Amino acid sequence: ITQQVQTVLRQREIRDLMEQLRKEGSTVCYIAVDSADVLALETVLNQVRSEWGTFSAILHSSGHQEEARLDSKTNEQFTGVLQANLAGIENLLALTEKDALALIGFLSPSLHESGSAGQVDYAMSTEILNRIACAEAHRRGGNSVVRSINWALFDDGTWTAHAKEALASEGIGLVPRRQSGRVIVDELANHTRGDIQVVLSPRRGA
Repeated sequence: ITQQVQTVLRQREIRDLMEQLRKEGSTVCYIAVDSADVLALETVLNQVRSEWGTFSAILHSSGHQEEARLDSKTNEQFTGVLQANLAGIENLLALTEKDALALIGFLSPSLHESGSAGQVDYAMSTEILNRIACAEAHRRGGNSVVRSINWALFDDGTWTAHAKEALASEGIGLVPRRQSGRVIVDELANHTRGDIQVVLSPRRGA
């Protein structure tokens, strides 16, 4: 039931965001595709190019996780998290290699910086994404703004009191969503800053 409720809330949030963007004068198109399926992804990208032209920006967010401590995590869970969070961006970068991208943004949790029990594979995928961002920035030679933003977990209303207590016991704080969103937009819009990796996270206490 909880998963169904979260799915409905996410769909409602997407519709609300699209409506807000339209009110601001933007043309919005939402297409769901498995980015790990390179052929399906290529079909969608070509469809978008035929209607709107070449791409000018990419914003990638990783989100697949399998919570379990390392000594009880299966190989399938471990590799599944890495595959889900990394294969899509590798395909996307390869398929947009010839597009004049002005912005490439990576958004992922700062678990590799703060730590979280049961999320070692997720933390690994975040750090790999950071390295991919650095390599992409070097490859494009300053022609694109590249940011890999590792954000703290958002207090988006879906966290239970028990989950918040568990995170707090590990020294992990939740950041107000609006505050994080504003900082992320500012980072992506800053063309003068040279940093590629940016960590937005309350640090663990001493």
